[in-house]
Amino acid sequence: MICFLSAGREARAAAAMQQESFHFRYLAACAALAAGEAIGFACGAGAALWPLAAGACALTALFGYGRRVRRWPCLAVLLLGLALALKAESTRRDTLRRADVSPGPLTAEFRVAGGVRTGGDWMFFNSALDGVAVRVVCARAADLPRVGETWRCAGWLKRVPPESRRRRDFWVCGKGTWARRVATVDPHRLAGRLARMRARLSAAAGAGRAADDDAVALNRAMLLGERDGIPAAAKRLFTAAGTNHVFAISGLHVMVVARLLLVALAVTFFPVRWAGLVLVPALVLYTLLVGASPSALRAAVMASLCLLAPIFGRRPDALVAWALTFAAFHVCDPALLLDVGAQLSFTVMLGILLFLRAAAAVSRRRAALGVSAAAWAAGVPIVARTFAAVSPWALAANIVALPLATLAVVFAALGAAAGCVASGAAAYLNNAAALVTHALVAVSWVAARAPFARYALARWTAFDTCAWYVACALALWLVRSVARRRTL
Repeated sequence: MICFLSAGREARAAAAMQQESFHFRYLAACAALAAGEAIGFACGAGAALWPLAAGACALTALFGYGRRVRRWPCLAVLLLGLALALKAESTRRDTLRRADVSPGPLTAEFRVAGGVRTGGDWMFFNSALDGVAVRVVCARAADLPRVGETWRCAGWLKRVPPESRRRRDFWVCGKGTWARRVATVDPHRLAGRLARMRARLSAAAGAGRAADDDAVALNRAMLLGERDGIPAAAKRLFTAAGTNHVFAISGLHVMVVARLLLVALAVTFFPVRWAGLVLVPALVLYTLLVGASPSALRAAVMASLCLLAPIFGRRPDALVAWALTFAAFHVCDPALLLDVGAQLSFTVMLGILLFLRAAAAVSRRRAALGVSAAAWAAGVPIVARTFAAVSPWALAANIVALPLATLAVVFAALGAAAGCVASGAAAYLNNAAALVTHALVAVSWVAARAPFARYALARWTAFDTCAWYVACALALWLVRSVARRRTL
C-alpha cells in the first residue's frame, strides 16, 4: 500500500512538473514578444529598418528549425515583436511627417470611437489616424457625432515631438478646414442593431429609478460600459480610492454574465460540455454591446478559449488562454504594449492566475483576500510609472469593493434582462443594484478620505519596476511553499 501511495505521489509530481514546463514555454514566448516590441518602440528612430528585423526573424526560424537549435523559438518571437513594433512606429511617424509638411489642411476620415462631448461652441470625439490616437475638435454641429459614424475632416494635427505618444488634437478650424459626416450608423446593419439593443438595455437598467439618479449612471457604466455618464465627482472619488477599475468592462463583468447564462442553461438541462457553443456567441455579443474595449476583448477571448476546451476534449487552462490571448492581441496591435489600460488588464490578470496556481490548497476565504492583494500588487508599478502616485488604501478598499461590484453587476444584469419583459420585476432588481452601488460609493469615500489616500511619489524607473516584480515573485514562491507543505 505504501508503495502504491508513493508511486501515485511521484506520478502527480511528474505531471505537475510537466505542466509547469508547458506553462513556462508559453509565458516565455509572451515575454519574448513583449521584450521585442519594447525594444522596437524604444528604438523608434530606426523604424525604417523593420524589413531587416522581419528578415532576421524568418532566417532565425528557418535556421533554428533546420539545425534543431534549442531556444530558437524565443529568439524568433523576440525578432517578430521587434519587426512588428518597428513597422507600427514607421507607419505612425510617416503619418506625423505627412501632417507636418502638408502645405494645407490635412484631409482624412475618422471613425467616431467614443468620448463625444461638447464645450461652448466646440465638440470633441476620439478617433485614430494611421496608428496615431487623436481627438477631433471642430465647431459644434446641431447633430452631434455618434459612436460608429465616420466623419471626413480637413484640419491641422497638433505638432508635438515624434517620441511623444500621447493623444494629439486634430483641429478643424481656420481657413480651408471643414468637417462632414460621410457614413452614419445604418439601423439595419450590425452597428445599428447593437446601438438599439444597447439603448433598450440602458433604459431597462434604469426602470424604477429617477432618470438623474447617480446610482443608475454607475450601474450602467459597470454593466454596459457607459462611462461618459458617470458624474465628475464620482470619477474623482473612485480614482482617489483606487477602485475606478470596476467601471472598466473586464474579467469580472464578463464572468458574471457568463455565470448567469450558465445558470440559465443549467435550468434547461443543457449539457455542460457543450455550453460553450451557446456562451461564446453570447459573450461576443456582450463584448460588442459594451464597445469592445481591450480589457473586455481580453476577458471575452480568454473565457471563450476556456469554454471551448471541453468541446475538443481538453481541460480548460487559464494560463494558456492568457498566453494565447496576449500573443494574438499584441501581434495584431503592437501599440497595445504602450496602452495603460491594456497593460493593467493583462498584468493584473496574470498576477491573479499566478497567485491562484501558487495557492491551490489555500482556503477559499484566504484565496479571496490573496486575489485582491495579487491584483493590487501587479498594478502598482504601472500606476506608479504612469501617474506618479499610489493609493495605499486601495488594497483594503478593493477587498470589499470587488464583491460589492460583482453583486451590483449581477442585480443590474438581471434588472436589464427583466426590464425587456416585466418592468415591475426590473424595478425591484434595479433598486437592489442601486443599494449595493451606494455601499460601493461609501467604501470608496472612506478609502479616499483616509490619510495618505493618494500618496505622491517620483515616477518609478525600470529598475524599481523590476525590483517590485522580483519581490512579488518571491512572495508567490513563499505562498506556494506553504501551500505545498500543508498538502503533504
